[in-house]
Parts: sequence; structure tokens; C-alpha cells
Amino acid sequence: MGLDLAKRTMEVCIVTDGETGLERVSRMKTDGKGMEACAYAFVLARYLLAEVGCVVYIMNPGKRRMIGQSTKKTDQEDALKSAKFFQRYPKENLPLVSLPTEREVRHA
Repeated sequence: MGLDLAKRTMEVCIVTDGETGLERVSRMKTDGKGMEACAYAFVLARYLLAEVGCVVYIMNPGKRRMIGQSTKKTDQEDALKSAKFFQRYPKENLPLVSLPTEREVRHA
């Protein structure tokens, strides 16, 4: 699943690998969710971890040229590209950032 966050909207893209949408949705709690780092991403990641209990990956957007160099730049396209990026690469090869603590966020 890829997410693209803005101030007032969020685009979600689910890549299915041949599953039906219903099959994928039924497994969503255990699927990883991925998004680019931003203030909203950290808030959403905390919520998903606490309330849903799913894996959340936050990616360093500066180390991922795929979206920045795209000629088709929409929130929907960015969400799709994030979903495919997280699907394609193993976790150890992703340009991830760690979730800052509540204290770090307050003092930033």
C-alpha cells in the first residue's frame, strides 16, 4: 500500500498481485503501509501503529528519484509509485527514516 499525504487529502493505492480487492483488504492489518516522510506521515504512522497494529515504512523522499523525476506528478500517481516501490524492494534496500519520538517532534 502506498500513501501520498497532503494538508487536507490523502491518496491511497493498493497493489494487489492478482488478489481481488476483497482478499487484499482482509489482509490489510498485516500488510505494510509506505509513505514519504513529512510531518503528516509521522502522525499517520503513529496512528496506524497504535490503532491498527500494522507495519509502517516511512521513506526518505530525497533518496527516491522515481517520484521527483516523474513527468506525471499527481497525488494518485505518487501513491501508486510508492506502493510499487515498497512492493518491489526488500525492506533492507529501502531508503527508510525512523519515526521520531513524541519528544523529538515537540522540540523540532
